[in-house]
Amino acid sequence: MLQFSAVLRGSFRFAVFPKPYITFNPMQYVRMRVKKEEVELFEGNAENKTDIQTITHEQYMRITDYYLCKKKNPALLPVQIAYYTGLRIGKVCGLA
Repeated sequence: MLQFSAVLRGSFRFAVFPKPYITFNPMQYVRMRVKKEEVELFEGNAENKTDIQTITHEQYMRITDYYLCKKKNPALLPVQIAYYTGLRIGKVCGLA
């Protein structure tokens, strides 16, 4: 966004002063506002930690049996690799 803002500011400034294509620079009133985000990389308190619920093995078996095996979905192998190894599905799809 900063690069786009800089290009627009320069373009409009050029269109006003050397070349009188427009009468005023509309970018002079534009202010970039950024949200300051403080992120704690390493949590010290265990109480701030949220528990991520995973599916049970029975739920996994029902999902794979119905949605993947019966419908002959080609995503069965990547889902199995992701479930048993703990990898994210994007990492599994990037395996060579």
